[in-house]
Amino acid sequence: MVYKLAGMETPRPSNAYRAYVLCILVLVYTFNFIDRQIIGILAIPIKEELGLTDTQLGLMGGLAFALLHWRSRLRWQQTV
Repeated sequence: MVYKLAGMETPRPSNAYRAYVLCILVLVYTFNFIDRQIIGILAIPIKEELGLTDTQLGLMGGLAFALLHWRSRLRWQQTV
């Protein structure tokens, strides 16, 4: 099967390529999920070791995490 995109014909990707892309996406999603959960899982040991209050821990888990990902996304967009 051939797809037409902007007047150009492109061949349909093979099943092996589609499976490869799906596996990569699942792997990226898994790491993203683990990355989001790790602070929640380790919250109590981090709080005790660093002597943080609940507010400081909340800021670290929410605001700092969001700022870190926002900054990394900006850097990624500059390279693309």
